Amino acid sequence: MLNRPMTTEDDIRAFWEWFAATRERIAENPTANAVVEELDRRVSDLGCPAWEIGPGDQTDWFLALSPDGDPGSLALTRKIVHEAPRLPG
Repeated sequence: MLNRPMTTEDDIRAFWEWFAATRERIAENPTANAVVEELDRRVSDLGCPAWEIGPGDQTDWFLALSPDGDPGSLALTRKIVHEAPRLPG
């Protein structure tokens, strides 16, 4: 098991600021290798074990974060999701 530094409020804020700033590029092709690799790195850096991106039911697309069945990751995942900004599209 990796010993990761604790995810801070600043880490979470920086992730969502990056996501908001790059959402149009991501939306153009959310399954592009470069997009997938960057999202995977950034979500992993937060300590969130799983994520998914795809077409949304009520929006053009969605990003889902998950603790991937790990009870130890649930609180952090909830905190990251709670801090997500509302974005158009």
